[in-house]
Order: sequence, then C-alpha cells, then structure tokens
Amino acid sequence: MCHLCVGVCLHRYVFQGVHQMLQFSSSREGAGRPWKPDEHRVNKVVFIGKNLNRQELTDGFNACLAK
Repeated sequence: MCHLCVGVCLHRYVFQGVHQMLQFSSSREGAGRPWKPDEHRVNKVVFIGKNLNRQELTDGFNACLAK
C-alpha cells in the first residue's frame, strides 16, 4: 500500500497492489481521510512479503525521485 501527497491537493491518494491487481483511489472517493490543512504530509510505501531485499527496493524508489 502507498499513501501519496500530490502537490498542494488536500486529498490523500492511495495506491494498492496485489500480484497483477492494482487499485488507485483518493480520499475524495472514500479511501481514507483528506489531509488536514496544517498536517505534515508524507509519502509512505509499505511492502508486505517474504525475503524482500530492502536495499534493492530503497535504491529503486530513490532512483525515481524527482530532483
């Protein structure tokens, strides 16, 4: 599961995937709650699985960050 903060939008976006099934929704559609105006916003990714290579996942995501 992944919670995303997109720009200054008040809606919280949620991305979930299991195998080949993927779902993208927002707090506007009832997936969680919107960000509070003064809330510290973070992007959060959660992986659930066995024998995951943390360093490989971290490096892969860091390579995708906008600079």
